[in-house]
Amino acid sequence: MAVLRAESISKRYANAPAPALDRVSIEFEAGAIHALLGENGAGKSTLVSIVGGLIDADAGSLTLDGAPYRPRSPREARARGVGLVHQHDTLIRELTVAENLELTRARGQRWLSRADVVARARADAERVGLELPDPARLAGALSVGERQRVELIGVLAASPKVVLFDEPTAVLTPAEADALLATLRRLAQAGAAVVLITHRLAEVTACADRVTVLRRGQVVADVAARELDEAGLAHAMVGELPQASRGAGRTRGAVTLALEHVDVDTGSSSLRAASLEVAAGEIVGVAGVDGNGQRALFEVVAGLTSQSRGRVTWDGVDVARDDVDARRDRGLGIVAEDRRREGVIGTFSIEDALLLSTSALDTAIDAGAWSKVRVRERATAAIARFGIAAQDARATCSSLSGGHQQRVVLARELAGRPRVLLVHNPTRGLDVRAARFVRDTVLAFAADGGAVLWIGSDLDELVPLCDRLHVLHRGTLSASLPAGTPSATIGRLMAGGAP
Repeated sequence: MAVLRAESISKRYANAPAPALDRVSIEFEAGAIHALLGENGAGKSTLVSIVGGLIDADAGSLTLDGAPYRPRSPREARARGVGLVHQHDTLIRELTVAENLELTRARGQRWLSRADVVARARADAERVGLELPDPARLAGALSVGERQRVELIGVLAASPKVVLFDEPTAVLTPAEADALLATLRRLAQAGAAVVLITHRLAEVTACADRVTVLRRGQVVADVAARELDEAGLAHAMVGELPQASRGAGRTRGAVTLALEHVDVDTGSSSLRAASLEVAAGEIVGVAGVDGNGQRALFEVVAGLTSQSRGRVTWDGVDVARDDVDARRDRGLGIVAEDRRREGVIGTFSIEDALLLSTSALDTAIDAGAWSKVRVRERATAAIARFGIAAQDARATCSSLSGGHQQRVVLARELAGRPRVLLVHNPTRGLDVRAARFVRDTVLAFAADGGAVLWIGSDLDELVPLCDRLHVLHRGTLSASLPAGTPSATIGRLMAGGAP
């Protein structure tokens, strides 16, 4: 029985060349897991945002349990039994973990002690089966993965009858992802309608009962999950089968970047006696669950923070005194984890976003003077080379999908011809085509002799890409693991177990 129905839902954003949703009709049944697939920009997040009360549809109608449903806010949606786990968390950075969870309750108590709020947060996490970060920490001090786990706990603890998940496993270990998928199955078995947005097609074939595929805002497939394998799902999403990324043919050169027994403590992330090397022509991966020191590693390599012990070297030279600009001058390209906060500025045009580094600014100067013509020509060439979906270089970054925002970031960072590329979860939240583009771009950089340090959490991506892997757990970096190390072994290390 359909618990939630969408009838001819349409939505067009201001100044958008095409509607985000174009007369979309879909039914979500109680007791079933319904996968919602499509490329970035296909309309998936717009649809669940309408159902979750974040935005209103321009046309069409929703019914919940047979009654008209038009939530004006997420709180109203939660009160009606609809929970939404966002791809990008909605936590209030100035509040603690426990306080954020208290705000998710449809009916809170008027007076509670801090101890009661913490106890309720811990009880929620235990009931849901996910690890709770320190409930007294500010949400702003958490990693992206930790913030998403808090968001998951807040939604699932309310036992909603309709649960919408937007990329829920992107920041979890394989074991945690399996546990969450088992939770989804239990929710469905208990009678909930579960809607799953994911780009991990293996998850769809493993747990979904039905699949709907959106392309350019329209439904192009609505079938039982058993009718399509992974290749068929990918073809329905993008109209062509994605080719597998390949990393063969690289030659390891001299060590460019090295960490030697480095200690870092940023207050929210730390490293202890971390050592690794990255040589020209190789991709070195660092796998781990978010919150285990990845941010500290990223910042100490980028020059955003300094180590308290040990050395960071570039071509054997200690670069402890080098800030971000100095390391960029040495040849460091940076692709940060949160592209919306650290990669691009939404209100900036593409041509302006491509100038957000010192090396990029240098190229915009012609004969000692600022050249608007050079800026426009450079941006137009980048749009063509990196396949950025925009009318022209004046389009704002906020008008682009996540995958095309990441193309802007890659275009800017590679324009400076770096020798080392530091990337942190660069494909998180991207669809099949966009993720493939990122991987292939980084592979081509390494094949041309570039050195890559790839910090990530997706073993299905890291294992085939990387020449060597380290695992980061509670601030401790494992010894280098060779290519071919089984994913199960790496997963155990990520969870703190023995190899």
